[in-house]
Amino acid sequence: MESRVTLERDVQREEMEKKHLALTCLEDYFYFYYPLKDKLVVNALLAGLADPSYYVNRAVLDFLITHAPITGKINKEIENVKLAEGALYTL
Repeated sequence: MESRVTLERDVQREEMEKKHLALTCLEDYFYFYYPLKDKLVVNALLAGLADPSYYVNRAVLDFLITHAPITGKINKEIENVKLAEGALYTL
């Protein structure tokens, strides 16, 4: 017995999702995915940069490069300064 699943585009659902995404601002996204980002996430990244293990340092640096670039709009300027200082101290 073989069952097949066919996927069809739901144009109405796509339009609804586009409207929802247009109403959501970047701050809402960060609040949901990075709660208390200015305190918890930045301090956790700084702790990872200060860790004596090279593997942890490398993982945090890779995360910063891919998910929180200095040139992006993810962090505020003061957060970028703190993370750049931590990264330079680690290097």
